[in-house]
Amino acid sequence: VRDRGAAGTTSTASRPRIRHRLRPRLGESMRVDLLGAGGPQLAFLAIGSALDADLAPFGAAGNRAYVDPWVAPNQFADASGFARFVLQVPSLPALVGANLSLQWAVVDPSANALGVVTSNALDCVVGH
Repeated sequence: VRDRGAAGTTSTASRPRIRHRLRPRLGESMRVDLLGAGGPQLAFLAIGSALDADLAPFGAAGNRAYVDPWVAPNQFADASGFARFVLQVPSLPALVGANLSLQWAVVDPSANALGVVTSNALDCVVGH
């Protein structure tokens, strides 16, 4: 698991960050945390392939999309800006060696014209 990129800035001047506990392994779970969401906010965890796209043309200067999402489950960050998603990795041998990228997107209408602030990303390889 490797960190990639930088976070944008919320309307409360915090920077959302992605952190993990455990590694993505067949039949196991990986905890993916969001820190610094800027208070109680709706957030989405983008899960997909690696990307690097500037969101400034869409009204979110200083934010980047580091994931081309296959799925984006939502969570609510608490008052301290913390949220957790537990990623269950299926026991499918074909997944061993698969590349996976993860990134949080926080809904913050006051932060910019797009109303979204992004975290850094995690790039992972599924193991045994």
